[in-house]
Amino acid sequence: MTAENSTTLSTEEQSKADPQALQHFIDGQFYLNEGNYPMAVLEFQDALASDSTVGTIHLALGESYWHLGKIERSEYHLKKAISLDPHDLESRELLAGQYLMRKQFEDAIKQFTKLNNLNSDNVEYILALADIMKLTGQYDEAISLYYNAYKLDDQAGHILEAVVEIHLERKEFALASEVIQQLITFDPQNVNYKKAMVDIALMNGDLRGAIKSLEEIINKEGPTIDLLLQIGWLYFENKNFDSSLEAFLDVVEIDSTNQSALHSLSTIFREQENPLDSKYFAEKMIVNDSTDSKGYMNAALAAMMLDDYQSVIDVLTPVSEKFNEDYSIQYLLGIGFESLEEYKRAIFFLNRALELESDSKVVLHTLAMIYDVTEQWTKSDSIYQHLIQSDSTDAQAYNNFAYSIIERNDDPVFAKNLAQKAITLEPESAAYLDTYGWILYKLGDIETAIKFIRRSIEIEDSNVEVLKHYGDILFNIGRSEEAIEVYQKALEFSPDDQELMEKLNRE
Repeated sequence: MTAENSTTLSTEEQSKADPQALQHFIDGQFYLNEGNYPMAVLEFQDALASDSTVGTIHLALGESYWHLGKIERSEYHLKKAISLDPHDLESRELLAGQYLMRKQFEDAIKQFTKLNNLNSDNVEYILALADIMKLTGQYDEAISLYYNAYKLDDQAGHILEAVVEIHLERKEFALASEVIQQLITFDPQNVNYKKAMVDIALMNGDLRGAIKSLEEIINKEGPTIDLLLQIGWLYFENKNFDSSLEAFLDVVEIDSTNQSALHSLSTIFREQENPLDSKYFAEKMIVNDSTDSKGYMNAALAAMMLDDYQSVIDVLTPVSEKFNEDYSIQYLLGIGFESLEEYKRAIFFLNRALELESDSKVVLHTLAMIYDVTEQWTKSDSIYQHLIQSDSTDAQAYNNFAYSIIERNDDPVFAKNLAQKAITLEPESAAYLDTYGWILYKLGDIETAIKFIRRSIEIEDSNVEVLKHYGDILFNIGRSEEAIEVYQKALEFSPDDQELMEKLNRE
């Protein structure tokens, strides 16, 4: 706030000062300006020895001692200067600044308050006080002081910017928006203020407000790639897919190799269940940048939507080593091989994915099901136990573990307890109700078993496995005509199911 090494005697002080003191002061000032602080101190001390009543000499000594790191001596002389002249603004400024640097905030507040009282039109004093209040968490006082300063200088937009920061710190988004609107009125050409409105709206979860502000910026400044990318994703988050696609297509028209836009387009088309267009933009990503794993991943996901698991493997296998640290690539390859029942290779890639994300539940569940299908029950049981121990709310783990046990006729009572836990966690899950009913059937509780499996069918009547279970129970208790009706219904959903055809043709 004060200019360093600029201490000078006033005309009045020069007329009253002892001539010898004056000479020592002039010499000391020379050394001070040269940065020779030890010699400056010696000269100023000699000046004081000749005349100790000149406040400016104490001020100069205070400044010199500060540069030498002698804090207490500096403070003493500055206070002495103030005691000789309570209206000495320069000494108070220097002392206040020192308190601020030493984080003696209460002392700094006292000095800046006194400075403000002495010169209430000085904006810098008010701002200094406001900054300290903000720094010490006294936000209401800080805001009040900032507004006082703004009244004195309503052209200083940075003052209101400080108020915005406080409102954002306190998550007072509406108030922050009001202040930004003031700034926009003050400087309507400042795009940064309009961008701030976007940021504030996003912080407040106001997608529509953010979109509106971005649209205003684009209409005024013209579309740029950055603005189009941002508004494209905001449209997407707001479920305005047509506008989102339009924004990203505009980016591609400007720059056909923009990976972010191509990735966004592939993702949106996939979300809209349009795998062919999703695949098209994914392939463009691969052509543009073969080092970007997202292109391969998008192409694989599009193929999965088409149930084309061979294409998943064809796309990802050649780059599996290049992206051996990419979890998604390894996982999708595992799913691809698992879907084609190439379990050995599926296990290899799923274990790779697990090495990258050791707590991935989706990988653990998939591995457990593969080990179950391949009758590696020690491994599948171990995974299910791990899943349950690590998350007692994992209903899928309880259910699948129970179904695995009952299908191998291992421990039906234990399986029942597991399945009961699953339906307690998710009582409206058709699959879990079926598992519990099937276990009850195996335990001989036919009536209750039928009740649970019927409830499963009420929730979801297209699950072939559940319909098979219901048909089998009906057939085994002598209700063969009803069983045939259930099998025929299941065949509608799976017309090539050989097991169903055999059940329908048995005597």
